Amino acid sequence: MLKEIFCSKFKQSKIEFHKGLNVILGDNNGSNSIGKSTMLLIIDYVFGGDTYAKSDVIDHIGQHEICFCFEFGEVNSYYKRKTAQSKTVFVTDAHYENEKEISLDDYKKLLLQFYNIDDENISFRNIVGLYSRIYGKDNCNEKFVLSAYSKQSFDDSISCLIKIFGKYPEIQNRKEAKKNSEERYKTFCAAVKMDFIKVYSTKKDVDEAEKTLLLEKNDCLALEHQLLTDTSVLTPVQLQTISDLKDEMARVLALKFSHRSKLGKLQVNIGKLKKKVAIDIERLQIYFPSININEIEKINEFHEGLVNELNKTILKQITKEKEILESIEKEEEVIRNKIDSVISLNQANKVVLDKLIELRKSVDNKEKAIADYKRREDLKAEKKDAKDMFEKTQNLILADIQNKLNNEISILNEKVEGKEKQVPLCSLSSKSYTYLCPDDSGTGTNFKNLVLFDLAILALTMLPFVMHDTLLLKNIEKKRMDAIMKLYSQEKKKQIFISFDELADYSPTTQKIAEEYKVLILSPGGNELFGISWSKKITEKHN
Repeated sequence: MLKEIFCSKFKQSKIEFHKGLNVILGDNNGSNSIGKSTMLLIIDYVFGGDTYAKSDVIDHIGQHEICFCFEFGEVNSYYKRKTAQSKTVFVTDAHYENEKEISLDDYKKLLLQFYNIDDENISFRNIVGLYSRIYGKDNCNEKFVLSAYSKQSFDDSISCLIKIFGKYPEIQNRKEAKKNSEERYKTFCAAVKMDFIKVYSTKKDVDEAEKTLLLEKNDCLALEHQLLTDTSVLTPVQLQTISDLKDEMARVLALKFSHRSKLGKLQVNIGKLKKKVAIDIERLQIYFPSININEIEKINEFHEGLVNELNKTILKQITKEKEILESIEKEEEVIRNKIDSVISLNQANKVVLDKLIELRKSVDNKEKAIADYKRREDLKAEKKDAKDMFEKTQNLILADIQNKLNNEISILNEKVEGKEKQVPLCSLSSKSYTYLCPDDSGTGTNFKNLVLFDLAILALTMLPFVMHDTLLLKNIEKKRMDAIMKLYSQEKKKQIFISFDELADYSPTTQKIAEEYKVLILSPGGNELFGISWSKKITEKHN
């Protein structure tokens, strides 16, 4: 558990905590800007949060250190976080000295070990972040109890809930299969979009292609028969060899055209550089009779040397391109000779052979496009099946969590409202969630329901603590708040941190609980958390 927090900037430099309820108590006037929410943000900072280091406290107090101690069993562990180095945690001795640095990430892993949370699927902040509901964080919306921040996706919210109940391993394989199938389908579609793969768009297109394909195959058979009955017989192997050689010839000719174009550009460019850079000395003398001709000549000589070097480079490139073209032309001649060595036909049969090769390519392209269409449909079906299986498994897990939550919330609600009042119900699915009280959606009821939800999570899961700011509690009517304070005080194993004020307005029982469990009292006039209220100073300055 968290045992103490020390800061030399505090009015009360050391604050000690205990198991169960810990109350940050404000005055009976409900004064603001005295440090109640700030103290909760500091506790959140101790537990690895980062909101405090970004708050306006730094502007008014300056950079400072927050020192703290955890107690687990009979062992105390001491640490320090500096607002100027918020990504680092310092391991210290009992006097908060002799620092040893560790990363914030490693520190949060230590917290998992301290609280005996042995689950590689969840981080410490995934567990506690949502349930530290403090003004200044984006998680106090009573209508969206699973949102750790306003832009958090629904899938992420539901995933965190499943993880905190320790149910994620049951769904992990299904989720990975869903993700992998989505990526395979997405990759295939991207290849189609970039024309790496040719695929028919619709089943109708495939049906038409299959009809054409049948006709083309018949034509191929007829042409093959025509060639095979000729005096010069071509075997299927020879036909394939010729097809491959023609493909190779097309590649060589494309390469030959590219290098011829490059050679032509180089030949046009050579010799132009000198005209562009030489300075006309005679014309300069007409306008500037006193000009230093020697200096101009030196510049021209430098330019001429530069041009010569550039021309040498271009000449080397021209020579290289000519060598490449010569090599390509030799390769072209070799391919032509190979084709001639395979066939020795009259002109009529050569026409038939070319048509046969063209038809075979068309057949191959259609067969591949049809096969790729079926592949795409298989990937689409695989993606849908993986999604359906994931959602089915997820819904079974969520149904179990829903039942446990509703049972626990019902027990807690009866202690707050009695048996007659409506019970808030949680409904969870893979597509949406709701948490509300039938026929009662008032603000006070919603905030009461939010508190009960967190207490149910605290009772049912690995969650080590909850934090509730006065922002939440002030919206709950006094009678309900009296009952909630009793619930808070009944927690003996884990920790609850709340900020609370206007104590005189509550029942004697609530007053007694708050007094018994208070760890810090704050009030205006020098008894603020840091001994000052900067909001007051700003007001005085403007006045």
